Amino acid sequence: MTWWFFDTAVTSWATVDSVPGAGEYDVRQSGPRRLWDEIHAAWSAWQRAGQPGYERFGLTVTDAGERTVWLDDPDHHWSPPAH
Repeated sequence: MTWWFFDTAVTSWATVDSVPGAGEYDVRQSGPRRLWDEIHAAWSAWQRAGQPGYERFGLTVTDAGERTVWLDDPDHHWSPPAH
């Protein structure tokens, strides 16, 4: 199966060829953002956090548009991977 990922500006992309049971995948990516690197970093952080369900995450947005993602409690900030 081939997975394709694009950013909203369609300036970066990644493609991943996955084979069930394989430990490694063929990855290609291009553009100013390394999309697969971001996806992998987010997945790794989620794994380290114990694979919490989506219902445990929240988002706070200020009037200025600043966004903070949190896990379980607004004071427990989730650190998404940098890009």
